[in-house]
Amino acid sequence: MELRFRSPGQQAPSGSYGYDDNSGEEITEWNGTGVLLDARRVLVLAQLKPRVTARLESVRVHLADGREAPATFRGSLRDYGALVVELNEPAAGAARISSARLQDVEDRLLMRSQVRVLGESRASYEWEARVARMTRGFRGHIFGLFGDVSASGHETGDGEEGPTSFLFSLDGELVALPLMVRDKVVDQGQGGRSWGSRSDYQATVLAASELSGLLSEGAFDQDNRPLSEAEENRLAWIGVELQAMDPDLARFNGVVEQTNGGETGGIVTYVYDGSPAAKAGLQVGDVLLRLHIQGQPRPLEVQVSPYDMGWGAQYTDALDRIDPSYYSQIPPPWGSAETMLTRALTDVGFGTPFTAEVYREGQILRPKFVVEEGPAHYGAAAKFKSEAAGLTVKDVTYEARRFFQMTPEDPGVIVSMIEQGERAAVAGIKPFELIVSVNDEPVHSVQEFEEAIEGGGELRFSVKRMHVGRIVKITVPQE
Repeated sequence: MELRFRSPGQQAPSGSYGYDDNSGEEITEWNGTGVLLDARRVLVLAQLKPRVTARLESVRVHLADGREAPATFRGSLRDYGALVVELNEPAAGAARISSARLQDVEDRLLMRSQVRVLGESRASYEWEARVARMTRGFRGHIFGLFGDVSASGHETGDGEEGPTSFLFSLDGELVALPLMVRDKVVDQGQGGRSWGSRSDYQATVLAASELSGLLSEGAFDQDNRPLSEAEENRLAWIGVELQAMDPDLARFNGVVEQTNGGETGGIVTYVYDGSPAAKAGLQVGDVLLRLHIQGQPRPLEVQVSPYDMGWGAQYTDALDRIDPSYYSQIPPPWGSAETMLTRALTDVGFGTPFTAEVYREGQILRPKFVVEEGPAHYGAAAKFKSEAAGLTVKDVTYEARRFFQMTPEDPGVIVSMIEQGERAAVAGIKPFELIVSVNDEPVHSVQEFEEAIEGGGELRFSVKRMHVGRIVKITVPQE
């Protein structure tokens, strides 16, 4: 199996909820194992996060006869770490699925096949094996355990697949396969678990006879599918800015027990007008503790990274001390809209109901929400690159507008990138400054900015860094 993905558009947020090391987040190719279920359908044993599946562009199946066949994505299993693709043309050689339950083959002699895929190379090893014992797991399904099998069957950080083990009867029927339970969003960041973790079912296999039930109608997760680039950049939101909790703040706010000594929870420092939080009555000073999300087995503990608040107004002085060669690595000074919490809610899926636990003045409030798509954020803002001027600008989105203390009517576009050595850099324009007018005409969007400079010539940019403004002149050839 070969899955190809477009390049990721943004860096995943650091911290918990399974994004602590961004493992597997940046892959552009995955090579692994699949099972040909019938002439068309292939079960791909890849436990992909929604963020990764969103970038899926193409699928190619390497058939047993050596041919390569293109295939089309059909769905990711909601509860198990696999996806289903459909061959564009039918193929022979489908697996013969045994109807036996694991209880029926306990201690019987079987054949174990272990497959390891490294890039386009595949190695398979076979030997005798038995199901040594069984355990009852997710939704009562029976999982078999045996020997030293590694049943990972998931993508590693570099896009390679760990070894996968299958069990066959002596007459060649597929008896069991390494189809593992998909961790829920609330499992991410809990005790080190993350998407792809198998701490509860290590070295286990599931009976192949279970497949027909697992692939029945409603088995697919509609929020774990390929998306366009515009759709990929959508984010859920509640509409608050949160300050990270710590032991001192937990004691000061009287929430030591509710926040596990200050390890979880976030203090509301701002509520956006018209947001879900504003409609639910959240206030500055409230402590957001956890979310009870429909379809999740337990509450999602709110965890806030100290970096979520950005690096603040100190950027006004810091920009003059930063070497221009590092401009491309400078994060925005305001807090990112994509936090651990907003990413977790996005993965849960728009339209999913949830109830928040909020601490306020000694009481626990439980406002109800539905996961909503947030307004356009800086990471997905419209942008325009001027090759002639050597800069890229973006629209001012809601979180940046709050940082700059701008009203919706105030003009401006954000300088998001400066090309080293080009006209804008030589003129002294810095990243994250605002260009509010061109030749004394206000610009409110990248479209207006593009129209204002398309004629070229000597251009007068009115540039602001917070509340300090200046005029910058650049002579630009017509683009």
